[in-house]
Amino acid sequence: MSRTVVREAVKILSALGRISVQKGRGIYVAEPDSALWRESFSQFLPADLKQVDEMFEFRRFAEVATSRMAAQRATPTQVKALRETAEQTADAAAHHDIEAFSRADEAFHGAVGVAASNMFFSASVDAVQRLQRQVSAIGLAGAASGSLVVAARQHLAIAEAIAAGDEEQAVVLMAEHIDTTLQQFKREIRHRLFSI
Repeated sequence: MSRTVVREAVKILSALGRISVQKGRGIYVAEPDSALWRESFSQFLPADLKQVDEMFEFRRFAEVATSRMAAQRATPTQVKALRETAEQTADAAAHHDIEAFSRADEAFHGAVGVAASNMFFSASVDAVQRLQRQVSAIGLAGAASGSLVVAARQHLAIAEAIAAGDEEQAVVLMAEHIDTTLQQFKREIRHRLFSI
C-alpha cells in the first residue's frame, strides 16, 4: 500500500471519528463520539414533567416514523419477532409482572425499530428507551397492572398493523400508544411527587 492511500484512509477514519490522530504521539482508536447525546441525556431529569413531555414528544416522532417504515419494510422474520414480543408483553401484563413487562416492552419497541430498517431511527428508539427506564423507576414502580394490559393490547394491535403492511393504522396506533403511555407516566409521577 502506498503512503498516499494510507494517508487518505487515516484522513477518512479520523473524519468519521474512528481514530484519533495526535501529532507527535501517533494514531489511536478513538473513543466513540456520542458526547452530544451523552451531554444532553446526562442533563435529563426523570421527575421533571417538562422534560418527560419533551422526551415523549421526541419518542412519539421517532416511533411513529419507525412504525410507518416497519409497515413498509418488515420481513417475515421481523414480523414474527414483533408478534412474539407483543405476546410477551401480554403474558407479563396478565401475570402482573412489571419487570418482565418492561423487558418485553423494550424488546417490542426495539423490534419495531429493527423492522423499520433504518439504523438512525432504531438507534434513536434505543436511546429514548434508556431515558424512559429512568422515568419508569419513578412512574411505573408499583403501577397498576391495568395500564400494562392496555399497553399490551396496543402492542398486539401495532404488531398486526405492521404485519398487514397497513402504514396508516400502524401510525395511528403507535401515536395513541405513546400518548397513552405519556398520560399514565405523568399521572403516576404527579401522584408520587405531590402526595408526599
